[in-house]
Amino acid sequence: MTGRSGLLGFRMSWCGVLAALLLLAAGAARAEAVRIDGSDRVALSSFALLRDPGHTLTIADMLGREAGRFEPAPRLAEGHSLGFTADALWLRVDLTVAPKGAGRYFLTLDIPNFDRLEAWGSWTLAGEDGRADAPPLLRFGDRVIDDQAMPTRVHAAGIDLPAGQHRLWLRAVSTSSMALPVDLWRPGAFWASEQVKVQIHTMLTAVIVLLGLGALLLAVALPSLPMALYAGSALATSGHVMAMNGLDVLLWGGHFFFGDISSVVWLVGAGVLGAGFLLTALPLRRHARWAVPVLAIPALLGAGLLAGYPFLDGYTRPVVIPFATNLMLVVLVAGMAASVQCRLAGDRPALYMIFGWLALAGGNLLAGLRNAGILPWTDLTYYLPAYAPMVEMLFFGAMLAAQLRQLRVEKARTQQALVEALRRNEAELAHRVAERTTALDRANAVLHDRETQLRAILEAAPFPILLSDAAGSMMLYANRRARVQFLGDPDAALTPRPAAGFFCDPSDRTRLLARLEREGVVENAEIELQDIAGRRFWALTSMAVVAHEGQPARLVAVNDISRRRQLEQELTKAKEMAETVAGLERAARATQRQFLAMISHEFRTPLTVIGMAVQNLGLDAADADADADADAADAADAATQDRLARIGRAVR
Repeated sequence: MTGRSGLLGFRMSWCGVLAALLLLAAGAARAEAVRIDGSDRVALSSFALLRDPGHTLTIADMLGREAGRFEPAPRLAEGHSLGFTADALWLRVDLTVAPKGAGRYFLTLDIPNFDRLEAWGSWTLAGEDGRADAPPLLRFGDRVIDDQAMPTRVHAAGIDLPAGQHRLWLRAVSTSSMALPVDLWRPGAFWASEQVKVQIHTMLTAVIVLLGLGALLLAVALPSLPMALYAGSALATSGHVMAMNGLDVLLWGGHFFFGDISSVVWLVGAGVLGAGFLLTALPLRRHARWAVPVLAIPALLGAGLLAGYPFLDGYTRPVVIPFATNLMLVVLVAGMAASVQCRLAGDRPALYMIFGWLALAGGNLLAGLRNAGILPWTDLTYYLPAYAPMVEMLFFGAMLAAQLRQLRVEKARTQQALVEALRRNEAELAHRVAERTTALDRANAVLHDRETQLRAILEAAPFPILLSDAAGSMMLYANRRARVQFLGDPDAALTPRPAAGFFCDPSDRTRLLARLEREGVVENAEIELQDIAGRRFWALTSMAVVAHEGQPARLVAVNDISRRRQLEQELTKAKEMAETVAGLERAARATQRQFLAMISHEFRTPLTVIGMAVQNLGLDAADADADADADAADAADAATQDRLARIGRAVR
């Protein structure tokens, strides 16, 4: 309850203050004469107002028919902003110049961005009879070229005031905020005050210019898009600040590029680039991505306004200026919300962005209260909003520095983690190397054992095995049987000797190597070889390509078949003798068959004749019924057939 009642009381008190200010602003008082008594500075803060919507009234109208239409200015409007208006405003100021106050003065308007201000004095119009074309006592502004204007940071022109009661008419036309902080200065005091102000404004402006140039150099060196956008926004902000404090007019005799309203254009440009910087610099996560279209829309509209503003008519620009201000407010609100979102998401550098937006918001609020007439027009209320973008850019620069510092910290952490990982990897690698070394030692021991075993197997092989180089010209290894076979001594030292010397016919070696090159292996090729003593022997030779000590070599296995070849030759001779005997036997058999055939022919023919004769006798006896003769004929025929059968069996 206490908290709620306190909040309610605060709201009521604030509403009361606003109501009192509005009532005070609504009240009117009679414009009193300004007394000039020789002071260094006299503020012309009491005046009467007359609006001229059509820009048609002249000084003659002010002296004649329009003189009664002047109304005293609201008390809080004296020297305050009257807002944006396309009307021409006539101000009438009554002056009481004491004798000691007469002399040379500078009439100043503490707004560097102002179109035109013209002044007429009653002491100079005495002989003009109220002519409409009476020349003004002085005139200055961004749209005025007059030799009377002083080359100063603010608008100023010299004026000579005589003693007595006088009246001063001022005609003001501006496309910026219609504020009229008009003062009269003694020349010496004015120059002394301006020298200090110029130095202060120069130092403050130099800060933002150097900040922008430094960011630009970093953007080129890195390169970095956020840094480039920040540099552009900072330099545009410096253009806005110089347009607001008048240093551009002091240095170059006029505003940069955009005439009398360049401060607004510079501010829009700074806002557009600042929005781009925000989009690229802040880590806009999923919950803050809404800021992209929200910021992109005013950024695009601001870019269009920036491109088209110089082509607008000077007196239609007041309609556009609130639009540009609203764009900047949208960018400010969206930027603040996105910055808060990023800070809540854990991005610590976004806090500087929040402070920057708060500084800009405070400057806009102060400018709004000043333009509404709630706050008085002073150097403080004018220049604090003007330098608010500079404070914003300083915070943005602090955010970049914080990001860089955070990157350095993260880099250091990453490097430390990398070093620790490298150390762990190094320890693990050393452990693995030790394990691999131990395993390699074991493998080498196993390999040595296998090599010893293999060498023992090769030495115990029942046939010769040799190893020659890739060209097959030098013998690299020979087992025991090979040393006995080729060297004649099992303990003979194996000295490098040409392997070609073991071939009786060199063409056999060439043929074997070609076959090995073509087929990759040679199996059981019968080759006549010779040992070191020149003894020849036949062998079945097999060859294969192997690796010996990392180099290609040829493995040759030799099987002595001299005994087998001798047996084969003996078997061949025996076969030939057997074939000769078989031929003789076949010839004898053929002769025998011929002899038997002849004997058979010689026996068969008479027996056949006898058989036929006996058969005829048997037939005759049968016809004569001579049984004894028939039986004798049958017996003779049977004996004949028996003899023929025996002869046939003998011939077969």
